[in-house]
Amino acid sequence: MANEEWHGKIAGPQRRAVVVLGMHRSGTSALAGIVAALGAGTPARLMPPAPFNPRGYWEPVAIVKVHDEILRALEIEWSTWRSVPAAWFRSDAAARYRAVLSDLVLSEYDASPLFVMKDPRLCRLLPLWHRVFAGLGIAPAFLITLRHPLAVAASLERREGIGTSHAVLVWMRHMLEAEASTRGRVRAFVSYEAVLADWRAELGDAGRRIRVDWPLDDEDRRAAVDAFLSADLRHHAPPPFDDALQGILPHAATVYRLLNALRAGDDSAANRAALDAIRRETDAWCRLFGHVGLELGSAGRRKPAPSAPDAAAPMPSATAT
Repeated sequence: MANEEWHGKIAGPQRRAVVVLGMHRSGTSALAGIVAALGAGTPARLMPPAPFNPRGYWEPVAIVKVHDEILRALEIEWSTWRSVPAAWFRSDAAARYRAVLSDLVLSEYDASPLFVMKDPRLCRLLPLWHRVFAGLGIAPAFLITLRHPLAVAASLERREGIGTSHAVLVWMRHMLEAEASTRGRVRAFVSYEAVLADWRAELGDAGRRIRVDWPLDDEDRRAAVDAFLSADLRHHAPPPFDDALQGILPHAATVYRLLNALRAGDDSAANRAALDAIRRETDAWCRLFGHVGLELGSAGRRKPAPSAPDAAAPMPSATAT
């Protein structure tokens, strides 16, 4: 949808996309909703709100459907930890999907100078999207949402019946791929807990890193975000998870610590090397046991994976509460 109300500033003449990345149930919807409330363009057809996400998903329903189609063809569910084979991104199938997704960006986002795109599945498909954005002349800036993996796991257990270790593994896969695929690009890591505590400070810092000057002086937009982040979210107080995570999956504890270091600006060679080593180990493990993960992803849930509804929902206001 065209956005005539953007009053912030963006660096450079190119059209910009703020791409929100992160694991399911990690606060990506809240972050995308804030960016929309601050004036970024949103898709013409949004996935409608649901009982587990009453504020809305802020996902482009048509693009999510294509993502689901790609992953199904590769026998990868959102709740499995196998990665998309690197060779697939060079395939004829990937080229066809690149054309489909390019058309959808143009039709869904119209001429918005700055728009927000969010779908957790993006973490698995970023090499494809880098080519989509390059072909369209759109400059992406990535906001990677950080929420403690055990908080994510607890939310997934309530919603999907996924066990803690399984959920943490899926969180780790999403985050490792999001980090690796955005390395060297315009990006910022955003803490969900910090957003709830002081969204202005956290978004202000992230905006400086991705070179977007949000209209934080606009009282109406600030009020819209405050209303969007209502009291039940603000009262979220996570318990001390660190020792528990170390006992369940030490690699995930290390990944969480390293990603928080990146958020703080410590993008050192040592941190990158540590993340690369864990990703290589995870990839090797998945080559041996990936289909076990597929079976767990299919059978280990009480409910089906979240998917785009058949009917497109009318677009709510960017200031929806």
